[in-house]
Amino acid sequence: MSRPDVSLVEMSSLGSNRASWDDLVDRSALPSPFLKSWWLENALAGSLVVLACSDGEGRMLGGAAFEADTLSMGPFGVPRLRSVGQGVLTPDHLDVVADPRDRNAVVASVARWLHSSRRLIDLDGLADTSELPALLDAPAIENEPAPYLDLGPLTTEAPLAQMPGRLRSTVKRSGKRLARDGYAVRRIDRASGSTAHEGALDALLHLHDERWQDTSALADGADRLQRTLRAALAAGGAVIHELADDERVIASEVELLAGTRACFYQSGRLTDREFRGSGSVLKEAVLRWAIEEGLTEFDLLRGAESYKDDWADSSRNVLRIRVGSGTAAALTAASMNRWVTLAPHLATLRSRLNPSRD
Repeated sequence: MSRPDVSLVEMSSLGSNRASWDDLVDRSALPSPFLKSWWLENALAGSLVVLACSDGEGRMLGGAAFEADTLSMGPFGVPRLRSVGQGVLTPDHLDVVADPRDRNAVVASVARWLHSSRRLIDLDGLADTSELPALLDAPAIENEPAPYLDLGPLTTEAPLAQMPGRLRSTVKRSGKRLARDGYAVRRIDRASGSTAHEGALDALLHLHDERWQDTSALADGADRLQRTLRAALAAGGAVIHELADDERVIASEVELLAGTRACFYQSGRLTDREFRGSGSVLKEAVLRWAIEEGLTEFDLLRGAESYKDDWADSSRNVLRIRVGSGTAAALTAASMNRWVTLAPHLATLRSRLNPSRD
């Protein structure tokens, strides 16, 4: 049911609306940490555009947030809107933020603004339940699975009871071996303080680089990532778990929090043979913590990496759309989308013309 008194204002920051915005995120059907104020204000590479919708009495009903920049096209530039942190920081499950009672009116207001924005609208990481693709007449050009685990049936005594036997065996055997060698799990959260936050972030990023070396796509966004995670820890929107002894951390991972959901965001570990299984031991401890905290879901976020199959029991999708408002932006979007369609066919043709000689 639409509301005739909804007004939309474009802003460059959330300002005094932070608390109201974050509350709306937590009360949404699928709370996403990538919509929280600490993410929006720290993860962006461009400028923040907040569309804030309110009623006649000034009560915030919701809105949407985007990252604005200019896409260079030869000698020309096309104004562009993207998801905040889009690219190397890979935000997921994004959508319009709204009080459930006012969602239709807020979504309609945001869609009208986007239609008239005269910009290239390139949104990656949209929730597959979002109405924006239909309202903007923008079919998904990319569609990725995002596995997750329902924590409801699990218990702290045996969180892996429904997991594959191979995983349970790895956790049990590796856990005993690592405990015998003096390694234990510790948690860094909001109450740990800024000094502990900095140490944990340094260790996490070091271990991430150690694990993935120069293949890490996060290298280009390391400063933004650290700034964002620092803000998340201070706001209670993130928790880091480490497997460590008194001298060093051998495995670390960070979860981002929204509503009653924990989202596995980044991790790292030493790859020496003596530390084998450390990542699985740590993740099992994270699940125990999440269940103790009364969280309802453990989201492994987008990506079809095979290891996620061991930890998830369901999957949803995240989408990417690209559409233009105005002639220049529309032509740009059509050209870019056409390339997305042609690229797989060109790759197939290239492989046929240049078959492997192995």
